[in-house]
Amino acid sequence: MATFVTRIQLEEGTSADYQLLSSLLKKKAFIVLLKEKGGAKNRNERDRTFVTQGTISNITQTVLSAARKTGRTFSFTVIKQKSWH
Repeated sequence: MATFVTRIQLEEGTSADYQLLSSLLKKKAFIVLLKEKGGAKNRNERDRTFVTQGTISNITQTVLSAARKTGRTFSFTVIKQKSWH
């Protein structure tokens, strides 16, 4: 199964909005990627990056559903992760 990296931005999103988004996506096997420097304390609250496996269609539908539940305007990008064997 393919692995995808998804970046989601919530317009005027608050910490609570991103916590809700993360919680909803974690239930669907998405893993939050944190920036190495600064950890969670200094993480940019204007976007969140996740990684998961599945099909582009399923991932897109899951992201749309979760982002809509925040009540914020949003944008997202899904990129297929390449494996180097």
